[in-house]
Amino acid sequence: MEFVVVAILCFFALIGILTAVSWVEMCVCASENRKNYLIIPVGAECRDIDLVITGAVVQAKHISAAGDTQIIILDLGIDEQSKNVVKIKTTKYENISLLTPEQLKNYFLYSKI
Repeated sequence: MEFVVVAILCFFALIGILTAVSWVEMCVCASENRKNYLIIPVGAECRDIDLVITGAVVQAKHISAAGDTQIIILDLGIDEQSKNVVKIKTTKYENISLLTPEQLKNYFLYSKI
């Protein structure tokens, strides 16, 4: 029984150490003006769009240790109900944008990355 407990503790300790090393690596390797992008393509009906965006926000907070993170929802024919959810999220979080493929192209062409 003790062996199982020790094995579980070692497993979680290893996960903690790897997470800490990953975080330190992101902080050390990041430049001050670095910008990260999470691009989420969404087409047709997406019932879980709220969960997808919430997960992206959590991931962006993790990534943002290495610089600013912009979340881009790529509109590939999204339905009106899902689009309304995305618009509500864009007002709640300033780092979320809803863009069409053409707008995304222009975003990267004309913005300073």
